Amino acid sequence: MRIAALAALLGLAACGGGSDDPPPAGGGATLPAAAASAPAIETQPAAQSVTAPATASFSVAASGTAPLAYQWRSSANGTDWTAISGATGASYDTGATDVGMNGRWFSVVVSNGAGSVTSDSARLTVQAAAGGGSGGGTGPSGEFPHAANPFAVAITPAESAVAGFGVGSSADAAVQVPDGASDVAVAGGVTVSFGFPGNAFLEGQ
Repeated sequence: MRIAALAALLGLAACGGGSDDPPPAGGGATLPAAAASAPAIETQPAAQSVTAPATASFSVAASGTAPLAYQWRSSANGTDWTAISGATGASYDTGATDVGMNGRWFSVVVSNGAGSVTSDSARLTVQAAAGGGSGGGTGPSGEFPHAANPFAVAITPAESAVAGFGVGSSADAAVQVPDGASDVAVAGGVTVSFGFPGNAFLEGQ
């Protein structure tokens, strides 16, 4: 009987004492946190062309561990850059443009805790709005809805020389002429010629 009892006790010990209790918590290994990923440019800003005063818009797409920070910059020569105040999003709108902005460059720096990356530079082209309306301009392009500006004509600055200009209008208009002469009515679709003695047709008129 003693031998059977001892064998039973040994068998119970081999089975872990018959306990169904789970192993103590916190005994497993802790996995390390994933390393942050530095930003990378996925879509570069593209060059923009607008007619003043339209707004130009630039945008960038970047990947990397959030949060990503953006800082847009501008440059007159593509080399010396100035940060644009408040331009800290994935896109940037210039607001109303003017011809003085023509040829400027724009780029963006994207950063996070793991590093930073600078986008390619994108060039802005700003074209002047076409002249129109009646009067108030500083030359033929601002006087009437013209088909084309007159070509420059080289003359000798003497009273005997005559300069000739051809002017056509796409709508009824009046052409302003120098030296206090009366305006000349021009019917739409009609081309007329003017002759001015000497250098009476002054620059800018």
